[in-house]
Amino acid sequence: MASGCRQGGSGLRAASVGNEHFTEEIGKNWPVNSRKARKVAIFCPAEQILDISFVAWRAAVKWAGFHGTAGNSSTKRNPPMNDRDQRRYDRLTRVQTFGRENAAEFAAGSKAKTHFAAIDGLLVEIDDAKAGQQPARVSKETLLDALTLDFKDIVRTARAIALTENGFASPYRIPDNPSEAAIVTHADALLARLEDNNAPVADGGDTAEQKTAKATLRARFTAYEMAADFVADLRADRKAIADANKLNQGETQEGVENTALIGQLLEKAGKDVQELDAIMNNKYSRQPEKLRAWQSASRIERAPQREKKAEPPAPPTGGTTPPKPPGT
Repeated sequence: MASGCRQGGSGLRAASVGNEHFTEEIGKNWPVNSRKARKVAIFCPAEQILDISFVAWRAAVKWAGFHGTAGNSSTKRNPPMNDRDQRRYDRLTRVQTFGRENAAEFAAGSKAKTHFAAIDGLLVEIDDAKAGQQPARVSKETLLDALTLDFKDIVRTARAIALTENGFASPYRIPDNPSEAAIVTHADALLARLEDNNAPVADGGDTAEQKTAKATLRARFTAYEMAADFVADLRADRKAIADANKLNQGETQEGVENTALIGQLLEKAGKDVQELDAIMNNKYSRQPEKLRAWQSASRIERAPQREKKAEPPAPPTGGTTPPKPPGT
């Protein structure tokens, strides 16, 4: 039993490695003695190397990728609100506080009570929209790692076959470019070569002869003890990238929609404040301290002014030309 090991490059940490189970930080046990088990090195702080199931590691990698726990995430979050909207929002919270502190001065069902209640409800909606601006995007780093591992297994076997069949490994060569686009394109090319296309032949699907040829090709790989469903694994890893992209695009679109909604809600609340302003000026016309408190609460703060850069001193005009330094 060993603990505290880390897989170089993925950022995953193993909680423990036993004879029968690999326990990852996600709190699940993954069986090691699988028919698809392959070994991957886990580098430990004490420079020890332990072997664990590839399938177990891959499962942990995928879980971590979809739950945002693995590696360095490149997720970018939108700012909650722009400065102008933030100042309008701050005004609403001050108006809300004023209404609560002076609630006893307004009759139930009065226009003032109605507008204060409307602002309370709009603030709840704005807070919900603000939360929706923060997209819960998926980090694809570990998902791309899983595809790359598929590539390595396939090309390793292809190179073994190429020892007796010159040029066999060429279509399986891993692209030099590590970008997502290059990785996904290579995965699609491998799937087109190895996976049956079950669409109707009229729509571009494989003929019976093509399916037979692909089955023969897959058999050449499984003869080297690759898992019988290695192409299905490749398809599942490719689909994981597509699903992550779809989720991220949806989250981004939702964030844009919520940003627009915030502007609409603030505009609506601004009309409530405008009507309250007329009420407060009439009600507190003879209570200057209370009126000043309302005016302070209901105004929108000005944007802070940026400091102007100091202008460089003007060059001297007229006079004698300064002497040149010695030696020039």
